[in-house]
Amino acid sequence: MEFREKPTGQDDSEITPIQPGLPAVIDGASQDGGIGTYISNFFPHAGTLQGQATGPLWLYASQALKSRGIHRHLPQALLTLIALVSAHLNEPLALFISADLGIDSAQFLYSVSSLIHEGLKVDFSGLTRKILAQNPLLVKGKAILAYDINLSKGRQDILRSLLPSRSPAGLVALVDQPEPKWLHNVPALRAHLEANPDYMQQEAGRRAEVEEDLTRIEGQARIVSKWFQGLTPNRVRVPYISQIAASLDQQDQMTALNSAWIEKILKIVTIINRAPYPSPQEIVNEYFTLGASAVGAPQLTATKVEYYLFYKIARDLFAQGDSPITPRQARVFNTIKGSNLKIVTQGTAFIDAGATSTLELFRILDYQERLQWWPSLDEIHEAVNRDGGLTIDRPTVEREIAALLNQGLILNRRDPTLGHLHYRVTTLSIGRRNELPNPSQIHDPASKGATVAVVDPLTGEGGTI
Repeated sequence: MEFREKPTGQDDSEITPIQPGLPAVIDGASQDGGIGTYISNFFPHAGTLQGQATGPLWLYASQALKSRGIHRHLPQALLTLIALVSAHLNEPLALFISADLGIDSAQFLYSVSSLIHEGLKVDFSGLTRKILAQNPLLVKGKAILAYDINLSKGRQDILRSLLPSRSPAGLVALVDQPEPKWLHNVPALRAHLEANPDYMQQEAGRRAEVEEDLTRIEGQARIVSKWFQGLTPNRVRVPYISQIAASLDQQDQMTALNSAWIEKILKIVTIINRAPYPSPQEIVNEYFTLGASAVGAPQLTATKVEYYLFYKIARDLFAQGDSPITPRQARVFNTIKGSNLKIVTQGTAFIDAGATSTLELFRILDYQERLQWWPSLDEIHEAVNRDGGLTIDRPTVEREIAALLNQGLILNRRDPTLGHLHYRVTTLSIGRRNELPNPSQIHDPASKGATVAVVDPLTGEGGTI
């Protein structure tokens, strides 16, 4: 991708600050020529919008998050916003967020969700079976926020029933690291908040800066939350999704859900990117919708601009393969993989290993009625100690299997007859980074190979793709 800095023609010292606070009534025409200029005064560091295809809502949401002290974890925060509005746009997603020791993940989620209107979110702690039974539409089109899922068995079942595959709601939940066992096979996107040695000191300094202009920050939150609230669902076509799916297959991205999740995210990104400015009255009103003018009835088509935004925000989420694992975990992984691949040499079905994609190979494994090629814990323990390395006891093998499950490198299935868990790998390679296609490689009919000006939603810097 060709990416060049593009001068904004204005630095921070040239920006004239506006009077703090949102007025009771906004006359868009009198605010420096229009509502766009008026709103931009609340976001002096969002980046240039002139002559590029990145929608203003992305840049203003990014600036609002930075104003709340979110810098290092900005990609995760933007992804969280996508999950929070996903059900509102009829593309519900589930997102689990874990964090390193020392990071306040609850504060992170609170700060991000503050940019979403109260009418679009529900706290999981207040949901019971009785309430859900009496109000079946209570969570429809809304995001469920779960700040604590160290739950009883009954509460675990309620949370599972609210997953997008079973309900019309989105779900954003904080989870422990490593995840509890009951979440291992729950289908959801997973984001992690990493810390470094200087993290706490950096964030403390940024929070001090934030406190200097609380009025502007509240103005940003009001504008962005109402803008998101005003989005309406629309049909979106992603013409290059097969290209992405083929790339994931070739690079051993072995969860079949990845392509579906990517397509959902791209649809949401497209709707957000095409959202026009709200009117002055819509900002002031307590409730508003942008209606047909927001996205319109005609089907939208995602372009490489939307893919670029997705790539900047969620690339690392789908980069399985570079998760660090220990040498002992690698031994366990390779033992499971070796057992899985015996289906090629010992299976009764003819499989041409050279002509069969990895994804298809795993589909064949998944369709086996018997779990002959999925080793159990005892079989893994026995086989790993035949590889010539140091002996590993059974409890340690079990812990390493749990670690591999947490990293998404293996999955399990229970034997319906004996009840034992059996395992297969989700990729044939570990220790390298799997990359999504670069935005410059995307086959976009709309651009016809021409370069397009964009703004990075993370930095606000301009460039071309």
